[in-house]
Amino acid sequence: MLLLLVFIVTFAMIMFSLQFDLFVGYALFAGLLLFSLLALKHGLPIKHLVTFWRSGIQKSLLVIKIFVLIGFLTAAWMASATVPAIVYYSLQIIHPSFFYVIAFSISCLVSFLIGTSFGTASTLGVALMMLARSGQAHIPLAAGALIAGAYFGDRFSPMSSSANLVANITATNLFTNLRNMARSMAVPLFTSVVLYLIFSFRYPLQLTGTEIDRHILASFQIHPLVLLPAFVMLLLSFLKLGVKRSMTMSMLTAVLLAFFYQQNSPGEVFRYLITGFALPVNDPLHTIIKGGGLLSMVRPSFIVMTSCALAEVIHGAHFLDSIVHWFTRAKSRFQLFFYTLMVSLITGAFGGTQAVSVIMTAHVMDEAYHHASGISNEDLAVDIEDTAIVLSALIPWNIASVLPTTLLEVDRLSFIPFAFFLYLLPMWNLFRYRLKSRV
Repeated sequence: MLLLLVFIVTFAMIMFSLQFDLFVGYALFAGLLLFSLLALKHGLPIKHLVTFWRSGIQKSLLVIKIFVLIGFLTAAWMASATVPAIVYYSLQIIHPSFFYVIAFSISCLVSFLIGTSFGTASTLGVALMMLARSGQAHIPLAAGALIAGAYFGDRFSPMSSSANLVANITATNLFTNLRNMARSMAVPLFTSVVLYLIFSFRYPLQLTGTEIDRHILASFQIHPLVLLPAFVMLLLSFLKLGVKRSMTMSMLTAVLLAFFYQQNSPGEVFRYLITGFALPVNDPLHTIIKGGGLLSMVRPSFIVMTSCALAEVIHGAHFLDSIVHWFTRAKSRFQLFFYTLMVSLITGAFGGTQAVSVIMTAHVMDEAYHHASGISNEDLAVDIEDTAIVLSALIPWNIASVLPTTLLEVDRLSFIPFAFFLYLLPMWNLFRYRLKSRV
């Protein structure tokens, strides 16, 4: 009963923070303290508790390193005019009445090529969101299209660390999982494209008379050369060099362009990398082309550090073990998928990161899938892909949502109704398995 109360209180604090636009990291830290006290009350030695905290923080450092790179990369792409150039060239080719469907499609393609939602959001996502703002677009709709597309590749790309994590933790073959994922996503993907097409006609960009292209040419040296950091990112990702190395090489390329092509001083570029890129206040693009930098990643880093420590305490104190056996009652694929969906929402909410949600969901549901007749590890793998991977991005305090919304500078709740693919995927498969269970 006390465990349930702590869960409820922690969740209530998180909801309160979101309702009143407070920093959710404080609520997560308060929850970490509550679960730690509960663990001590249940007899957990304090040295073990300290170990769990330390382990969680150490695991979070792997993610935080990527956050630092993303902050640097975003600022460097702006200083080198890579982002402004993408906006400029997009203005020449994107029809205003097809913006949202194109944004979703390109985001899907780029995330599939580079295998990272964070990399997609921090590069292409930032550029297209700038285009959306300059054209007075429906901002939550644009953000929903871009974030949903970013997580398409995070789930489905063979280069995705998330897809490889699921394959490893379920002891399955990555490419077998990809084939299963292709089948389970066909209807939600097609439906999402149709919906974005309809909304594109309903809310076209208003680019007439904005003169944003002229302002970009006045503020930056625009040439195909400044797209080189994007090319480096795509090429190195395709060659499977690794996301951190790909980001680093792309960032260094952008820094060189900022120095030698955009004529920024070393001091200016260093300041951009730390505090974020910013144009002079009197520049017409001052409120549109801005952001990135190391400091922009401080709050997301605190959230992921706290949530990883929280997940370690919950797992290490065996708070979830009591419900593991209960799920073995599931007999049908529908029941298993439903339970997996519910568990992934809980682990995504209290684990705070996509990776933690995947690991904890697999840990809780593994025994249930092994007990069910005719169910394989491949079924567990695709069900985790269709729940934990995509639903984490719909939990406003999960880092899978915090980071892209921070980068795109949008409200963490407003985009959710328009991230069609992320919730149509689990809904469709829940419906599909329900129909099969009745046959």
